[in-house]
Amino acid sequence: MLFRSALVSGSDDGTVVLRNREGELLWRAQFSGTTRQLRPNPSATLIAASSDNGQIHLVTPAADRRSATVRSFQTPHGRINLLRFSPDQRQLAAAGTDGTVSLSALNGTLQRSLKVTDVGWARGMSFCGATPQASLLTVGDDGTLRQWSPQGHMLASLSLSPKVPLTAVDCSVNGRQAAVVNAAGRLWMLAVTAP
Repeated sequence: MLFRSALVSGSDDGTVVLRNREGELLWRAQFSGTTRQLRPNPSATLIAASSDNGQIHLVTPAADRRSATVRSFQTPHGRINLLRFSPDQRQLAAAGTDGTVSLSALNGTLQRSLKVTDVGWARGMSFCGATPQASLLTVGDDGTLRQWSPQGHMLASLSLSPKVPLTAVDCSVNGRQAAVVNAAGRLWMLAVTAP
């Protein structure tokens, strides 16, 4: 994945590596567990890396990208399936195998935990819009799409695929449409109502 004209990657041994375009090693860190997710924030100042033990590591590379500071915190999840920054970049959402999506401040303080599926894993989420008032869409193994307010209140739910888990959701740039996919490859395009 690209990060400020550098490449960042993670591996099964928990290593996170930053390289320049020529492949030269700039920075490397070793974390416990497998690195499951890497997500740069939209302003490209921070990289969030998750481990399969529920830890999140926030990596802030120096300007020359040869060093970095790392802040780590534990989430209530086991394995983390997906990471997303909130539109204002003040929160990090993590979907876990415990069926919840947690929203944490960047200092690691848990702000809310959303039960997003009645069975199995939380598979995905997407903020719909570019403002702090954007709603959050979530999907999981129960086949239900849920919409949440910024305050963590469920606004709506729609059972799309009761027998096949929903695996991904993404919103359009303007936050008015969403694409949802299930494990069998079926796609839904839906209108999103603003909170």
